[in-house]
Amino acid sequence: MIAAHPIKVPVDPQRILTMPRQFGPLDRRLVSDKHIRFMALEQVALYAFLVCVSDAEGLSFYSEGRICRELNMSLNGLWSAREGLIERGLLLYRRPIYQLLEVPGS
Repeated sequence: MIAAHPIKVPVDPQRILTMPRQFGPLDRRLVSDKHIRFMALEQVALYAFLVCVSDAEGLSFYSEGRICRELNMSLNGLWSAREGLIERGLLLYRRPIYQLLEVPGS
């Protein structure tokens, strides 16, 4: 029997991610608005990973263990990176759902 995937429900339905206008799924405002300068490498890695595995609304339900394996990251590193992205307004999290948010900016 195949295990069913959980239903993905946004943490905040009012803040569904839309694709940026420029080419590519990573919003260039991460660089142009200098967000990336203040992000730890683990935060950048987690953000990029979530962009790659999220659906069109920015939702993902990868487990902590899977993310740690894929990014070669410790659980504490994941928790720290996740909290940093939440504090920067780039991510919401309610277990098991990760919700990417619009890049804050100009």
